[in-house]
Amino acid sequence: MNHKMFLFAGAVALLASCSQGGYVINGTFVNPGDTATVERHAYLSSDFSNIVDTADIVDGKFVFKGECEQPLPYRISIEGMQGAADFFLENAKYTAEIEQRGPYIYKGYVNGGNTQSVFYNIAKTNDDVLERYGLDAETFMTEFTSAETTEERREEMTRLLDTAMAESDSLQSIIIDAYMAENPVSYFGLMTLYSNISSMSPDKISEEIQPYVDAPEFAEHPIVVEISEYVKANSHLMKGQPAPDFTVPDMEGNEVAFSSIYPGFKVTMIDFWASWCGPCRNFNPALVEIYNEYHDKGFEIVGVSMDNDKDSWLQAIKDDGLTWIQLSDLAYWNTKPRELYNVSYIPQNVLVDGEGKIIATKLDEEGLREVLDEYLGK
Repeated sequence: MNHKMFLFAGAVALLASCSQGGYVINGTFVNPGDTATVERHAYLSSDFSNIVDTADIVDGKFVFKGECEQPLPYRISIEGMQGAADFFLENAKYTAEIEQRGPYIYKGYVNGGNTQSVFYNIAKTNDDVLERYGLDAETFMTEFTSAETTEERREEMTRLLDTAMAESDSLQSIIIDAYMAENPVSYFGLMTLYSNISSMSPDKISEEIQPYVDAPEFAEHPIVVEISEYVKANSHLMKGQPAPDFTVPDMEGNEVAFSSIYPGFKVTMIDFWASWCGPCRNFNPALVEIYNEYHDKGFEIVGVSMDNDKDSWLQAIKDDGLTWIQLSDLAYWNTKPRELYNVSYIPQNVLVDGEGKIIATKLDEEGLREVLDEYLGK
């Protein structure tokens, strides 16, 4: 199952907005499977301040009132329920629609204010597309994971989902591009950056956070401060910096220093991966193709595995046809190179030149080809 299915099956994550005079959140809670009246509480909380308010749910309705000093991400959760409705809270009026299915919050829509309304429109656009294609998350996942579902049917379902998600992505891009064109520095832009920093290079993050640092109304915002601190902590991984060196055993148990490899090539890529990592294994065919295309031009790959089982590691190398240098201390997530490069997910990569200077990080297939064409020629 690909990443789109996980996104599709997961809870809808939303964000919101502010003006003067405090905020009011009028919420409804629906539990279709519960015929009895259940007394519950709704909680308003934030990563920056924990639970800030509690409201009784009476006849399926609840209200939060207050004032926020700064616009921040908040969430509404329901007593006894797993999951939450995330949103961006400012001093404005909001509506919250929360629906329960079993022990989970199945849907959580929050709308209101300037910023959250954009996130709400994005989420509703996605839901409208899925509904048009007849795709209900719960029904879809039940059938997809059923032992009775054939592989042919799963492939058909995957194609339908991919088509729907592609259409949804296109429509969402229209909404986002229009808003960003009118509001290049905004809380929506800040939250979008905040949610994407793990997949972005430090150089790109530094570039995109600078307008917020320069804007007086944003400069001291906790999220701007947090992102700025993240950039500072990862500044040693920026373009032009010397790549941290490490020494790790190869497939035969020989200790190999990374600094002994890159001087012999124009571009060397560290490929952080593992045999147990589905996305890594899915990316390997493309990586094999790229390696075969660019290796003779001066491109090398050094695989650094997060495995802890040698047999599984070696079998994956054989099965996937990985002919480049492979290293692993079989320390799982505790491998030293992961710490040196602040790797929080895999697959992930770092590219260095023949002098060991970092030239790019966190590239997908398209980005990798663009960098290799730039440094090695087409």
